[in-house]
Amino acid sequence: MAHATILRLYHLEPLVTTLGPGRRAGLWVQGCRIGCPGCLVPDSHDPNAGDEVAVDGLIDRLVALPAIEGLTVSGGEPFDQAPALRALLEGLRERRSDLSLMLYSGYRRERLEDQADGRAILAQADILVDGPFVVAEQSPDPWRGSTNQRIHFLSDRYGARDHAAAPLDGLEFLVRRNGAFFMAGIPAPGVWEAVHQRLGAPSAAPGEFADGGRAAGPIAGADGTRNSTT
Repeated sequence: MAHATILRLYHLEPLVTTLGPGRRAGLWVQGCRIGCPGCLVPDSHDPNAGDEVAVDGLIDRLVALPAIEGLTVSGGEPFDQAPALRALLEGLRERRSDLSLMLYSGYRRERLEDQADGRAILAQADILVDGPFVVAEQSPDPWRGSTNQRIHFLSDRYGARDHAAAPLDGLEFLVRRNGAFFMAGIPAPGVWEAVHQRLGAPSAAPGEFADGGRAAGPIAGADGTRNSTT
């Protein structure tokens, strides 16, 4: 019997509007070998934390989501789990070819293309945002956490116009039934600190909230973009 392909998952958000074009599902993997200083979600770095999920079951969940334009994958570092990520994207393409795929990585595209799994993953993707998060180069860009990061349009589906049309206030707070909340998007410089002050937790570490809420960004750990699970 073949073993199921397993992905270690930090968080799956069924609907976000701040992590790429249109209405999207957001998926953050668990585990990051890069560990950018200033990452918004340092608790996504530990490769032994998070949940182990079968890729086939994850695909089932994603294809069943209504009214989404695509999937954005962040972390953690997605390419640290390249075999599982490849299985996820190839399986998703087979069953929902209409969905667009956007990826964040703290690794440069050139490095990813040096590996067979990396090339296969990029062949499935429409957009790649690459490069580590650099605190000194923090950016107000809606899709990038710092100016050193690059946006690659890998298919004809999207282009510079889609990026230019993205709202600059790309940050959303999603409230759970239990009262906890989840923050998704890339805050403009200074916004993250202001959020903590309003919550009464000015000294809290990134990704931690006084009431137990969670933060997440496009690159949340991979390239460290100051986003939410990013």
